[in-house]
Amino acid sequence: MSVLIIKRVQCTLKRLFLERGQALRAVSLSCLMWAGQGMASEYTITAEYTPDPDNPGNTMFINTSVDGGVCVEVPRLCTPDRLRSFLTQFGAVSDVGLIAREAYANERSGAFFSMDGAFRFVTLTNEATGNTRTLRFALAGYGGRYVLNKPVDGTKGHDQLWWGKTDPGGAWWQAPIPCFGGATPGYTNLTFDFFWRTPHEKRSCVKLPVFDISGPFQYTNVNVAYSLLTPNPVDMDAGTYKGSLMYSVGPGADIDFGDRTVASDHALIINFELRVNTSLKVEFPAGSYRAVLQPEQGWENSMSGGKSAPSLSARHLFKIAGTGYFKAYLNCEYVIGLDCAISTDTGTGSSQVPVDISVSLPASIVQWPGSSPALKVPLKYGAEQAAVFKMGGLHGAQTATMHYDVNAQHVTEMMRYPGSTYSGLATLIFDVNL
Repeated sequence: MSVLIIKRVQCTLKRLFLERGQALRAVSLSCLMWAGQGMASEYTITAEYTPDPDNPGNTMFINTSVDGGVCVEVPRLCTPDRLRSFLTQFGAVSDVGLIAREAYANERSGAFFSMDGAFRFVTLTNEATGNTRTLRFALAGYGGRYVLNKPVDGTKGHDQLWWGKTDPGGAWWQAPIPCFGGATPGYTNLTFDFFWRTPHEKRSCVKLPVFDISGPFQYTNVNVAYSLLTPNPVDMDAGTYKGSLMYSVGPGADIDFGDRTVASDHALIINFELRVNTSLKVEFPAGSYRAVLQPEQGWENSMSGGKSAPSLSARHLFKIAGTGYFKAYLNCEYVIGLDCAISTDTGTGSSQVPVDISVSLPASIVQWPGSSPALKVPLKYGAEQAAVFKMGGLHGAQTATMHYDVNAQHVTEMMRYPGSTYSGLATLIFDVNL
């Protein structure tokens, strides 16, 4: 008498995609002022963690965001500090340009930049469970392209336009203190691309015009670099965690272009979507496709002396590893109620008896909801009757047990047909797709 067991592991990984709104184009000073009062630029940072039971030491989210800006154009500037960058949807413009004497008197009338680079804490909430985690985020640099109204003679001409409050050399690509570093991804006789790193605090970085720069003087392709410190995904429930963070834009705000230059948006909203995938690895040893049911004491001892019918059982040890949630259930060749059954041909029909199939899992895996130990948990026919389990932190393979039992009452039925063989097919399904 035998029950054939077939194992199947299903794992579904979901990839998230970035959604972006339309960029707002600077048209005039009045339009920009109106937009600055009511519009916001948005960007979504996505990251994903898929645990690997064969490498439990891997506890890093993978940033899956769509990058833009300096880290794409000049990767060497970002790689050492693991920075990423993105293009914002806003720009800024001074319709009348920059007036040198005004800038000397008040740096906020020059090419003024101030950005809050301090780390901020962002609360993320699991959409399904409501559990929360915290990440840390900081703006780490900014860049873009300034656009002149009148052409100059190449990079030399650009350099002659500026002097820095703290860098008399004046070359625009060289960041003025307290900003640092610098890069020039490209330039023309009307435009100059740049990127400056910022300190982890809110301080101004200023370039002053040597001469009056006629308007409109614009900033386009505004991009920011950032540093992201994600939580440890190992102790996070599977699912998608979301949160958001807003930086104000405008005079005296988190992102400040000074008094002369007006930004097109009033805020930069950064959305976060962190996806924690479930991982499951189940390994049965060779020969586990077949379970032979018999009395624990053997047939001879159990049937000698006119004893009543014994119960039958079989066991399979297997290895299981992973993290997150999964469900387990059965598909059956023969079904009695919600149990798989074994059957024999009696010559005049068939005789079928149910088999109690259950599973015992390591202590790190509990029943869900709740946290009851997963000891001899019954498995039933159909996904609607699935038992659901929650795995603790990612761990390597641990030993678990499958149990197959036919109680004595049903063995009495089987003994009505001596010499017969009862068999049946049960498909055991572990599924991470709840």
